[in-house]
Amino acid sequence: MIWHQSKLSQPDNLKILKDFCMAFNGSADSHQVTLEQAAKTAIRYVGTFSVCLPNLSCAHVLVKTLVVLINITKAVALKDFVAELSGKLLKKCWQGDETTQQRNEAISYLLKYHVAWSNDGLEKIEVICANAIPATLEEAEVDDDKYQSLSSQTLPCYYRVMMAELVNHLKTVRASSEEDSQKLMQLEISARILCMMIQVVKAFDKRSVLGIALRCGQQYVDTFLKCSMPFLDTQFRNNKDEVLQLLKSLQQSTRSMQHFCTHSKVHQDVTLTQHVPALKKSLERLLFRVKDMLCKHDCEGAFWIGNLKNRDLQGNEILSQSQSVVNVTNQESCAPSEEGDKVSSSCSEQVVDDVDEILSLDEE
Repeated sequence: MIWHQSKLSQPDNLKILKDFCMAFNGSADSHQVTLEQAAKTAIRYVGTFSVCLPNLSCAHVLVKTLVVLINITKAVALKDFVAELSGKLLKKCWQGDETTQQRNEAISYLLKYHVAWSNDGLEKIEVICANAIPATLEEAEVDDDKYQSLSSQTLPCYYRVMMAELVNHLKTVRASSEEDSQKLMQLEISARILCMMIQVVKAFDKRSVLGIALRCGQQYVDTFLKCSMPFLDTQFRNNKDEVLQLLKSLQQSTRSMQHFCTHSKVHQDVTLTQHVPALKKSLERLLFRVKDMLCKHDCEGAFWIGNLKNRDLQGNEILSQSQSVVNVTNQESCAPSEEGDKVSSSCSEQVVDDVDEILSLDEE
């Protein structure tokens, strides 16, 4: 059934699917029960098997089955049921002989529907970021509400899915039926969670997570440019303070992304540096897009361009070669000379070539 969803959804096979679902509906008359109603009962019944699953692979198959049933029968009211069930399965301690690939595929699938089909996917991501990941990094004691499938080995898997779902959510905000004020709030929450996701990179400091942050960071910026900036254009005049606050929240993340780019180039990691040009281009587009919006609303004073110092993942400044030479020269000199000052000034100007322009916002 899992691998033939397209065939089952064909009109000729829907009767077979309904007969299958009616098997879980007791003695109910099939003529008086719709396919969606029959599917709801079947889905809840199949979901009860989650308490006796032997391993994570079986949990993967179970949720796949439920997802297929909901997609075919349009029983969308039970999406939250599947989201909560997936969360419970992620919080179980599984003992099995799955390969690393099988384990990661299962966790990715469960986490995707735990977030995407939840009534509040952003809240799920925020809880994992604020509570589950720090507890994992600190190796805190296990409790009933802990995501026991989350470990230092599976963190990259969690991080990839959460970043992808954060981008997917950003695509839906503008087209939602919510009030404009609620949309602005959703964008603010999204920017705040992105900042939390970026902080995970600094805390975990693993090449695999950094690569995901570079790739998905670019996707987030591109999506923000395409889906959110047109909406902010329409909101700026009436909600200036909220829009500026949103951009300030986003700035914290874009600044760290610049540091990630510098870190990748300094370490000359080809796997990481291949993502740097696209990300830097997206950040530059965001910079000038925001400048354009502010200029159109006569708010140039809220915008200025400065030079961002080269820093590593932890925020420590990285000295360029020219800066190092200047420092050594100054240490060897007993007294500063006018000529030495000119050399230092010249070297400082050369450092600008290694520095990126950043978006800076001022409430004034």
